[in-house]
Amino acid sequence: MLIWGWGHRKTKEYGALQEMEICLRCNNQIKRIILVDKTYFTLFFIPLIPYKTERFLTCPICGSSHLLTAQEFDSLISRQ
Repeated sequence: MLIWGWGHRKTKEYGALQEMEICLRCNNQIKRIILVDKTYFTLFFIPLIPYKTERFLTCPICGSSHLLTAQEFDSLISRQ
């Protein structure tokens, strides 16, 4: 019997941005957090192959997110 699936997600935090901003949703002064969310194909409940990667800037207070492209993500990481 072969058990496979997809949809297992892992999220990695890359830290906060250096500059302070005002969140447009909650109006708090915050430093946005950089997150990478990967979705995996699994075999016997073991995540094997990532098939979807999304990068976000997230408000630590209300959780609102902005989707980043790979180039935007790379430039933000290189500035830290």
